[in-house]
Amino acid sequence: GGQNLLISFEDILSKLSLDEIKLLKETKVKIKVPEEFRKSKLNSSFIESSLFSSNTNPNLVRYRHDIIQQRENLNKNYLKALEKFEDLINLEKSCLIKYFNMRDDQILLVDNSRWLHGRTKILDLNRHFVRVRFNDNDDLINRNW
Repeated sequence: GGQNLLISFEDILSKLSLDEIKLLKETKVKIKVPEEFRKSKLNSSFIESSLFSSNTNPNLVRYRHDIIQQRENLNKNYLKALEKFEDLINLEKSCLIKYFNMRDDQILLVDNSRWLHGRTKILDLNRHFVRVRFNDNDDLINRNW
């Protein structure tokens, strides 16, 4: 149920100025870690991080509208850059979004660091949705199986 939505992070970056990208890479914000992503109950419910990775290539993104805390404490230039970013991914405004439907026998794998993704409202109460996280830990990748 629902239409799937994908937006390439590289497409988003092409629409932002270098100054906006720099702000979104370098400014640390308070981010709420959703409960479903905490590895244990002992993990902190908040982290301080930038939305865009500043030390990786290719560029990576960490974003969900509901996780950014204390927006009122962010500076005006950062908020403008964040607003432009959010406009680029807004369902009603964005020309960057790729919409598609899936058949019952299909699976979708998404690199969350390079693609923003979502779905329109799901009307099918019998849908089957499984979330699986892959860990790119070097110890696991380099292990001889």
